[in-house]
Amino acid sequence: MLVILKESIKGKGKVDEIKDFANGYANFLIKEGKAVPATKENLDELKVRLQNLVEQDIKDTHLANNTKQYLENLTLTFKQKALPDGSAKNSITKKDLANELAKIVNKGETALCNIEEIRMKPIKQFGTHEVEIKLYRNIKALLKIKIEIV
Repeated sequence: MLVILKESIKGKGKVDEIKDFANGYANFLIKEGKAVPATKENLDELKVRLQNLVEQDIKDTHLANNTKQYLENLTLTFKQKALPDGSAKNSITKKDLANELAKIVNKGETALCNIEEIRMKPIKQFGTHEVEIKLYRNIKALLKIKIEIV
């Protein structure tokens, strides 16, 4: 019996795959809410859902590329007091960077995609540094941050 999987089943298939199972197992999956019969209506609904996912992916990729371009043309400046050894009194962390980026988003000057991950170790040295930011799938931006003495 042909069914459309509503969730991934280890060793059997992934979400939205059309699979042919023995009638008993197919009926079990349907009863458990893990699959639906592959009727014309359900196949049409699947086709629309998959098309919507493709369209959303295109939009998200476009927004992530625009965000990448925006971030790579941006330099965020942090002011810190200097210690006698020449390093900054406080480290600049992922949280500090996320807060500054949130301020930009809240101003609404530009549409930015969500940031998936900020890849950096705390920075305590003055000067300009590059931080890798993962935006969407394999789209990453290098953001410049500058730490200056107050």
